[in-house]
Amino acid sequence: MPESRKPGLRNWRAQALLVLGLALLLGLLFQGTRGVWGPEEGRFTNVAVQMLDSGDWLLPRRHPEQELPSPPMAYWLLAASMELFGRNEWALRAPSALAFALTALLSLLIGRRLVPRRPWLPPLIFVSSFVPFAAANLINPDFVLTFWLTLAVYAYVELWHKSRRPEAGYWRLLCWVALGAGFLTKGWIALLPLLAILVYRRLGAAPVPRLWTLGGVAAFCAVATPWYVLMMVRDPDLVRLYFGSELFGRLFTGIHDKNPEWYGWLVVYGPVILVGTLPWGLLIWRRLPDLLGDLARFRFPLYRQLHREVLFLLCWLLVPLLILFLARSRMPLYLLPLFVPWALLLARLMERSRPARYALYAFPVWLGLLLLLKGYAAGFDYHKDTRDMARLIQQKLDDPPSAIVFVQEPALYGLGFYMGTKVERVGFVEDASRAIDRGLAESLAEADATARLWVTTADRVERFTEQSREFGYAPRLVGKAGQYHFLKLDPLAKGARP
Repeated sequence: MPESRKPGLRNWRAQALLVLGLALLLGLLFQGTRGVWGPEEGRFTNVAVQMLDSGDWLLPRRHPEQELPSPPMAYWLLAASMELFGRNEWALRAPSALAFALTALLSLLIGRRLVPRRPWLPPLIFVSSFVPFAAANLINPDFVLTFWLTLAVYAYVELWHKSRRPEAGYWRLLCWVALGAGFLTKGWIALLPLLAILVYRRLGAAPVPRLWTLGGVAAFCAVATPWYVLMMVRDPDLVRLYFGSELFGRLFTGIHDKNPEWYGWLVVYGPVILVGTLPWGLLIWRRLPDLLGDLARFRFPLYRQLHREVLFLLCWLLVPLLILFLARSRMPLYLLPLFVPWALLLARLMERSRPARYALYAFPVWLGLLLLLKGYAAGFDYHKDTRDMARLIQQKLDDPPSAIVFVQEPALYGLGFYMGTKVERVGFVEDASRAIDRGLAESLAEADATARLWVTTADRVERFTEQSREFGYAPRLVGKAGQYHFLKLDPLAKGARP
């Protein structure tokens, strides 16, 4: 390599190390200080624990007797992290934090192509935006999905710039493999970047590389489909689930009950866009009229050709955003992968402007506030913190329960992580559903019913008492935590049985 290029190479490596170091600091600091919160974090944790305890990494289970036909990639990473770092909160959050850091690094790599004057700016915008920072501290598959989808788009961008070189085939292959890994992480939503690429190619702004090849599609299928095929062979009813409920149902119906109302997109995604883009989103709102005028110019083919990088970023951002707005299943972190193109677009907008002097001081102050918020969350008194709840239960009971049973309530499966016991969700017989492990009557009929801890809310205690008495038990309150009542069962005297 010529000497004249070595300083640039060293500068590039320095940028990559600084970006990765900052992202790792923001992602990993304080990760082990907060307990497992709520039903969602507990469910993902419990499935990974079931994999480790059973040795069966093929079939996700939220309960030893209840298979969960969800894509397994995120559970595999959680289980592998606990196997490597131990069963602790830090290990549970490490996959999201590492995906956060690696996604920031990928945004730097994409920035080298699409924001060449300041490639370091997109990752700084990304890691300091509120929603990506907050999501890196959660136990869920969303950041793992974001990493795979960003890797796929990065491979496509490299393919775009190296389409006539021998290594182009490797980038095409990487693009399809990353999309397959995303599909194995969260299903159909992983195909949204592919749809954005197809729209961009359709607009015909400039010559684009060939994406659809037999080898590429075969690589996608080799990664994405074997697990799904195996599951559908074992249970043919899953064909209806994967293609009906998970695809058609999420797009066109409200069967998942995730904000399906016509205004649901505003209720769910509005706060994410307004608050989640802070502090950088303030720059967009100030220039919104000018930006709308710039967008209008993209109707001219010559303008699209001259600004093809911006057009690509707009397709990457707006096409998935439109689909998510129209779909009838909506959750806040569905937008998380779109924070990467948003950061790149904003960096492109700021590429030629000089940063204000106050920004040099405001940026580290903002990062400090984010870390303070993260540290504060560790001591926040949250009524669904299963670590605190497990301590309370252990104080109230002389012997550990044989199982913890949530009656007609979303189960806090994180209790199983802390107490080393089975957690299940049961429902009153007439209310049993797919989301419930089994009916209450079946659980009450177990021989260890008196050794179990039963959890419900005040408005359901009376009904639980009635059904318990039918099986010869009287519930006894042993403690409370927020809305939850903890009950043990005592045998009724023979004369007192109904």
